[in-house]
This record gives sequence, structure tokens and C-alpha cells, in this order.
Amino acid sequence: MTKRILFSDNVRSELVTRQNEKCLYCNKPLFYGYAIIEHKIPLSRGGTNEKDNLAATCFECDFLKGAQTADEFMNPKTRKRWARTGQKKEPKSCIVLRA
Repeated sequence: MTKRILFSDNVRSELVTRQNEKCLYCNKPLFYGYAIIEHKIPLSRGGTNEKDNLAATCFECDFLKGAQTADEFMNPKTRKRWARTGQKKEPKSCIVLRA
């Protein structure tokens, strides 16, 4: 399994800029210091630390995604599971997801 590493400020800045300063999943505006660097395919599921597997996200999406892949997280059937985990509704920042 690939080890988790701490990403440099340059990598964070590059990802935020590449995504037009918006969360990959919900399009919420990202501010450089508050963007979370996230693995589209989690390390625990065979993902890597390569830039093409990294995304800048908001805290809410990173927390809710957990160990799902990006594709699983974006699937409407998967999103409905949030309600069954005790949450009353999806967070406002995650309601409108881009295709």
C-alpha cells in the first residue's frame, strides 16, 4: 500500500488553480489555505500519490467521501446513503454536484 504523504504548498496551489478554485465535487469556492488535498482513489483502495489521483476539495466533501472512490461518491445512489448514516440531510455544499 502506498504511504500517505504531506503535500507541498506548490502542489496544493497547483490543484486549486487547475480546478478554477472550486471543490471538485460540489463546486464550492475554495480558498488556498482551506482546500483539502484528497485522493480520488483512496490509498487504502490501491490509489497513488500521483497528481492525476489528487483533487482539491472542501472539508465537507472530503469528510463525506471517506474511503469511497470519486466515482462512487458522485453516484446519486451512493449519496442517498448519507441519510441512512444518521445525517438528517445532505450538506448544502453537496446538494448540487456537477456532472
